[in-house]
Amino acid sequence: MTGDHCTPTISNGEMVEREEDGDATDHGWSLRYIRMLFYGFIGIVVLVLLTVPMHQLCSWDLLRMFTAVDTMCFTHEAKRLGMIGAHWLARNRTDRAKPVWRRMEEQGMVLSVDQRPRYGIPHLKSRPFWEVDQLSEGQQNSVKILEKNWKAIWAEAKPVLSKGLNSNAGILERNDNHEGLVAAGEWSILRLYLRGQRNGTVCKQVPKLCAVMDEVVKETPLCRLGQVKFSMLPPGTKVLPHCGPSNMRLRLHLGLKVPNKQFRIRAGNETRTWKQGKVLLIEDSFEHEVLTPAAPAKATKLTIDDVRTVLIVDVWHKDVTHLEMAVQYTQEPIRWK
Repeated sequence: MTGDHCTPTISNGEMVEREEDGDATDHGWSLRYIRMLFYGFIGIVVLVLLTVPMHQLCSWDLLRMFTAVDTMCFTHEAKRLGMIGAHWLARNRTDRAKPVWRRMEEQGMVLSVDQRPRYGIPHLKSRPFWEVDQLSEGQQNSVKILEKNWKAIWAEAKPVLSKGLNSNAGILERNDNHEGLVAAGEWSILRLYLRGQRNGTVCKQVPKLCAVMDEVVKETPLCRLGQVKFSMLPPGTKVLPHCGPSNMRLRLHLGLKVPNKQFRIRAGNETRTWKQGKVLLIEDSFEHEVLTPAAPAKATKLTIDDVRTVLIVDVWHKDVTHLEMAVQYTQEPIRWK
């Protein structure tokens, strides 16, 4: 070293350390920028989800590429369109409701414009009304049991139902109206089974019917997605058109009291009436409604003989397998095709 000024010298080892420190610093900043970009992206996504309506989000094809998002969007859209269709149907505006249902049919959200269950099995045969010879052997035997015992069933049930009709004792459930179906009059029911479970209190009031139902169950299992109940409709009652929740059940209507032929039921595009002592077979996943005669002009006290009364027994669709019967179904919309 010469002169008054010294030039510092840096060893090779120190230079390597400084280069490594610089690399570490740059790498740290890179990770920091990546984190900032990631959290910023998440923030934008959350903001979009909170501010953009779901039906608009679901119109973005890029999002629908993800299976989970597509399923969520399908469920949301099926419920939304279903509510719109029901809104117009309740106002007797089928001209506004049918385009909605056609759109749902095109997207696989319903089986057809006339058959709109929320859940079930796509491959099952469907028809609004069934004939007895189209049922399984066990179901045909069940129909015979009900028709054979109809007089005993009615004789036992008539005083029970009559008492409930003319009092507020709480025997009957007034207006089976959890979905706002009763537009006028009164719809009264008495449930014996609900989702496969027997009501012991009701059974004590109609023990002969319970014994008959024991015979029925030996022939064919009751549908766990349905009920066994008395259904009573006086003149002047209006029940709005509606569809049952699933295509996995058939409804057996045993006519107990049919005051006149003006009491009718429409399912799909076909209308039939009940006959006392006979079973009418309905697939209630089709749109259906009950048509009743006008209420008397003068307010009179109705008797049980003025009221259309049927016993409804829900059984599984004949093509549902025992394995399918055992599945726990939710009421979430499914893709029918």
